[in-house]
Amino acid sequence: MKKILLAHLILLIVSSQLNAQWHWQNPTPIGKPINDMQFLDSLNGYVCGYGGMVLKTTNGGLKWEELQVPTDGPIIRIFFLDKDVGWYLSYEDMSLYKTADAGMNWSFVSSFSPKYATTLWFVNELVGFAGGYNNLLKTTDGGQTWVEDTNVGNAYSLQFLNQNIGFATTHNGIYKTTTGGNSWLFKGIPAFDFAPSKVFAYDQNNIFVIGTDGWINGELYYVFYQSSNGGNSWTGKEFGHQINDVYFESPSS
Repeated sequence: MKKILLAHLILLIVSSQLNAQWHWQNPTPIGKPINDMQFLDSLNGYVCGYGGMVLKTTNGGLKWEELQVPTDGPIIRIFFLDKDVGWYLSYEDMSLYKTADAGMNWSFVSSFSPKYATTLWFVNELVGFAGGYNNLLKTTDGGQTWVEDTNVGNAYSLQFLNQNIGFATTHNGIYKTTTGGNSWLFKGIPAFDFAPSKVFAYDQNNIFVIGTDGWINGELYYVFYQSSNGGNSWTGKEFGHQINDVYFESPSS
């Protein structure tokens, strides 16, 4: 009996020592799924994700600081105008939060519910856009109130080049505005069942879109489309694996 108890004691001590040697290594300080990332320049960036995670770097990603936020659930989008002013979108309650001091403090702005938003873009501190399944919303008071644009359906991804020119992705195409979102023009993509997940516009003419185009043999068909004439015509490329984001340093690379 004593031998059995001694064996159990030794096992517990060894197990405790082994467990104490394990810790999360990289990326620090926390390891959770990431939903969105934004870099303002080569040094300053933010990421958000599950479990109310918002991380900040000021040295190009070499080190990350976890910010305290008033959200415990998934954060699906984060957007900063500059190093100080930014917003994030909470998934569980569809609520918008804002910081004016680089993420040190966050305050509740408004809730999109019952509308559903998955993407976010502000052109200044007052004018912003939010999109999702079957809706595109616009604010002119910093997110306190939102008005739905009934002329635009799904808006899965948003990008503005300036306060007037912007793009929103939708089923089998994109919308383009040159009037700050007051009106939108549809640009079709020659696809079968294209559901775009991300748009990146280098300028007014060079536009890149990624997403899925239906199912083939029981698997999603991932595609990439590129336009060099503002969306009037497109060239496509298929991928054998999932792609979630797109960025180009120049129109050709």
